[in-house]
Amino acid sequence: MEIKQPNRSLTSREIIFVSSVFCVGLLFLYAGYVLLQRVWITDHIIRWLFAGILTLFIIIWRILIAFLNEPQTLPDAYFPGLANYLTIFRGLLICELAGFIFLTPPEIRIGWIPGSLYIAVLMMDCLDGYVARLRSETSIFGEFLDRDFDALGALIGVMLAAHYAKVPDWYVIVGVAYYVFTFGGWLRRKIGRTLYPLPASRYRRYISVLQSVFIAEAILPLPRFPEVKLLAILLMVLVLTSFLRDWRFITGYHRPTSS
Repeated sequence: MEIKQPNRSLTSREIIFVSSVFCVGLLFLYAGYVLLQRVWITDHIIRWLFAGILTLFIIIWRILIAFLNEPQTLPDAYFPGLANYLTIFRGLLICELAGFIFLTPPEIRIGWIPGSLYIAVLMMDCLDGYVARLRSETSIFGEFLDRDFDALGALIGVMLAAHYAKVPDWYVIVGVAYYVFTFGGWLRRKIGRTLYPLPASRYRRYISVLQSVFIAEAILPLPRFPEVKLLAILLMVLVLTSFLRDWRFITGYHRPTSS
């Protein structure tokens, strides 16, 4: 869950780092713009770039919040650390993926790009967690960004899948569920109620994998799953049940044993 409200200011080192990420993000998007310009319609590319830049501002905002939520500065031995660099790179990939949201579904040749970007986002999600554990680089900063970028990537993926008419429009509910859950936690804290730590859960991980596979197949220019509406209903029920289960944990109605 979200942690305590930030009670410190950014250090000059953190400001320089965030500014550098923003500049790198702009260069990253510009490189995508140049590459797409060679194979796509100019008007589409401009809209792609605009949506990508808007998402970059969201990424930068969340990095700023992650720094403010870190109770102490990150150790000098790793600032912010290889694992966090990978997480931030995942955020930049999400910016490029977001560029396709406001565009008509591209032809098959271009249509492989958003699906490939989404798969790359999923792979980076696995890699940054592995590196963090391997190098003992776990931190509140990294956990905050990892959780935030997971949710943002899932939301954009679901929106694209619905936009491409590969899943029902109402499946977008799955993408916003995390934000409703987080807002509920924030509101509960505001009224002075206790929030308990959210335990690790194999069930949550399994549901996340199933949903990721479902979204990836929907974004790629592949035939739709048979009975896609039935699958969407089943997955939505599983995802929302997972959030309801987690809500009972953090509000203290149910304490975990092992799951």
